[in-house]
Amino acid sequence: MKKIVSNKISLLICLVLFSISIFSQQYNVQVSGYIYTLDSVSPVSEHLVEVEVDYSGFVDFFYMYTDANGYYFLDSIFVNGSGTISAKTFDCDGQPHQQQDFFSPANNIFTFDFYICTDTTAGCQALFGYEVLLGTFYDVLFIDESIGNYDYWQWDFGDGTTSSDLNPVHYYENPGIYNVCLSIWSNEFTCDDVYCENIEVFNDTSNCENWFTYASYDNLSFDFTGFSTPEAISYFWDLGDGNTKSGQEISHTYSISINDVVPVTLSTLHFDPISLDSCIAVSQQWIFVGNSSSCVADYLFYQDSSDFLSFHFFDNSSGQISNYLWDFGDGSFSELQNPVHSFLGPGLYPVCLTIFSDSSGISCTDLFCLDISIDYELSAQFEVYLDTLSGLINQYQFFDISSGEPAFWQWSFGDGNTSSAQNPLHQYENSGQFEICLDVSRLFANGNFYSDSFCSALETPNYFDVGGQVFIDDIPMNNFNGDTTVIDTGMAYLYRKYNDIIIPVDTNVFYEYGYYWFTDVREGVYLVKTGLCSGSENYLQVVPAYHENSFYWNEADPLLLNSDQFDVSVNLPALKSIGPGPGSISGSIVISGSKISLDVELSDILIILFNEYMEPVSFRFTNELGQFNFDNLPLGEYIIYAESTGLFTVPSQVNLDGSNVSISGVIIELFQQAVSVNEQKFINFEMGYFYPNPVVDNIHLNLNSNEKVIIKATVYEITGRKIMESDIHLDRETKTWIISTAGFPQGLYIVSFVSEKSNVPQIRKFVK
Repeated sequence: MKKIVSNKISLLICLVLFSISIFSQQYNVQVSGYIYTLDSVSPVSEHLVEVEVDYSGFVDFFYMYTDANGYYFLDSIFVNGSGTISAKTFDCDGQPHQQQDFFSPANNIFTFDFYICTDTTAGCQALFGYEVLLGTFYDVLFIDESIGNYDYWQWDFGDGTTSSDLNPVHYYENPGIYNVCLSIWSNEFTCDDVYCENIEVFNDTSNCENWFTYASYDNLSFDFTGFSTPEAISYFWDLGDGNTKSGQEISHTYSISINDVVPVTLSTLHFDPISLDSCIAVSQQWIFVGNSSSCVADYLFYQDSSDFLSFHFFDNSSGQISNYLWDFGDGSFSELQNPVHSFLGPGLYPVCLTIFSDSSGISCTDLFCLDISIDYELSAQFEVYLDTLSGLINQYQFFDISSGEPAFWQWSFGDGNTSSAQNPLHQYENSGQFEICLDVSRLFANGNFYSDSFCSALETPNYFDVGGQVFIDDIPMNNFNGDTTVIDTGMAYLYRKYNDIIIPVDTNVFYEYGYYWFTDVREGVYLVKTGLCSGSENYLQVVPAYHENSFYWNEADPLLLNSDQFDVSVNLPALKSIGPGPGSISGSIVISGSKISLDVELSDILIILFNEYMEPVSFRFTNELGQFNFDNLPLGEYIIYAESTGLFTVPSQVNLDGSNVSISGVIIELFQQAVSVNEQKFINFEMGYFYPNPVVDNIHLNLNSNEKVIIKATVYEITGRKIMESDIHLDRETKTWIISTAGFPQGLYIVSFVSEKSNVPQIRKFVK
């Protein structure tokens, strides 16, 4: 065994010497192409392409995905000498498609296009590729190349360990041959497949590299330091002037007669005592040797804010400079003065600028190096929102907000379902508590692989049914006239108090037995409104109302829906009969206020006409211009009120008499103020209604509270002018508040009650 090792190392030393002679042939190879569907010649996006480069005993593999146009592109493949390059991809049946060509310094740009089948609806086929990561012996990157519609996967690495990652990186503790299997399957096992392949884990001779730095104060005596990955057991230097040395750090003084650039070559030998595998690496730099010091190399740089892998370099050197040579530390070079370079992935790169001054022949050169560190962090994070627009129960929209621009996503919704979309939409079959997990990952072109996970609990709401009986002035709504003739048809409206606004949720037409219903309603606080449809026998006899019998939404009984409720009844108040007359009233509504949260239309807003005793006598709905009209009215006093759910109203008072039989141009203003979903928590007092109403002299109102509180009462005229303010002190008691209206003119008055611990008013009205 020792003899074999000795012969092997001797052979590698020979390879080192050979590699020195060919290093100067290093150049760049480029490959690109398109992938199209076989039948429709359409571009195939997000399709894996594997590129293999074989030269001088070295084999490199590169992986990439096509873009939205089916295009793939790879440049900066640095090679020595000549060799072969091939591109390979797989079709819908898992069959490989491969093209190959020979490269040389005179032939280094290749285009490989593929036409493949992509119809994978019939099933799925497991397939994978792998690559030993650069600079390691036993770290292997596995890449899923499976075909078809599958939802789950499981890796068996052949050493007793498994993984459910999409593209895992696995560390083998020992070299050897391992049988690796990838299993894939879909939901309900509509397709499943297993693919196994024996892989040999050893130290690939292409997986080592080296580089070096140097320093000199007089361009004659130099200090050289070599670096390698993985760690080398020997360093061999060819100093370009016929001298050679060994060691990781060396010093060398050139002859004073040299005034030229010379090639310095570092060759390193790497050996793994466990697997007995070895590899060599060769790197070379041209340095200027001479006793002139008329130029000093220096540069500045900044990282591109839009692409963290892209850097802008700016020459900051002094002296008469004619040529520039940038070594970016990743095998890439540039002769531009101010280049822009994109690195293949995060890492630490020694970036060196060599300058040459040439006025009459080479007069001086200098080298300046900095370590450019590209940091990268991938952090998984997401947001989730309940889909309230589709009407589907328990449907959620998930949004990826991860940092680090991941390329792959894997969601687990906690109910056995998964998704690989970036922002999936998912519906749960049942309400409950679920743990949502997002796994994100990104593979860079230099082989660096990053992944992260984030989990968060989600509790979906419960859904209930709600319904109730509709009454017409306390009498059950009668829909049949002794047979099957429909007398009245009703319309039920459901509103939700949500995020400081009131939004419409659902509507339903009903007529059988006068019973309305809504199904699958999400738990929360709601308002219910009903009315008769136009054409019903009693349409012009009753006013639309809220649960249980309120004209106004802000005085309606809110419904806290936390269980099925089937007795949320509504009483539609009957209109007060008035005789015909010569009078008419017309006008329009105005929507105002910066707090309008909904796009309120001017049409179909309910306008209620009250007599002087606040009894409803008629109603209308506005047209598309927000206009309304009442005619055939007897002379007298009227109050006009606009009822639109979520909006407050400033009503108008008009008086029809002999000199004003017809009044037009009445303006009713609607505006919105904040309404909290949890407003009942802030209102810490209760109150009844004014009596007697209408009032002659004194009017009364009963209030009570279970805590000590001060309530501010403010009385307004219908025009909005403040009449009076008063503080009402309650101390866990019921108190009757009495207002003297002796000095009040006749009209409609609005009173606002707000406690010191709340910004939510309660409104009451009275007529004098």
